[in-house]
Amino acid sequence: MGTYTMVAVAYYNSDASPLELTSPTAAAFTGSRAYETFAATQAVNVNNTEAVDISATLSRIVSKLQVVSTDGKTADVTNVRMTFSAGGKSFNPTSGLATVNTGFVNTVGNSAAVGNTSTSLSFLFLATDEQDIDVTIETLDADGNTLFSKTIEDVPFKRNRVTKLTGAMYTNDALAGAFQVNTAWLTEENVAF
Repeated sequence: MGTYTMVAVAYYNSDASPLELTSPTAAAFTGSRAYETFAATQAVNVNNTEAVDISATLSRIVSKLQVVSTDGKTADVTNVRMTFSAGGKSFNPTSGLATVNTGFVNTVGNSAAVGNTSTSLSFLFLATDEQDIDVTIETLDADGNTLFSKTIEDVPFKRNRVTKLTGAMYTNDALAGAFQVNTAWLTEENVAF
């Protein structure tokens, strides 16, 4: 009996990155990535005379990054790596904020057909309700070699909001060029025989 703080957490469960809840103020996805997560806290009074009826609405506490290519995937790309300069995969269920703000790396498979555009997703916990974070996007081949890399600075994130980054990921505009053919002949050389 007494006064307690009830913490409820709902999340996508994955064997690849299980959630470890160690206290009402500490939880972390222990694998390579974070997933969709909701949480609620509520004060609860327990006494010996009344039944306890708890009702809570869980709110989304993650931010979602969606990376969308504007060009077609090339055959050599198998994964997309997203590196965050801040935020994290661990969070305080009571506040819904990240407990670590050092960033992390999330690598996801790329199953888009060759020539088609692709979409890659990543979830992260923020240290504050809104946070600007540098994001590096890389495409990787089957051996993990980087084929393309682009860093976007100060990407605005907010809890319970999707931030979409859109751009070319498979072609390099710096290599684009144009060719011209000079069809004019030099001055004619006349030789009599």
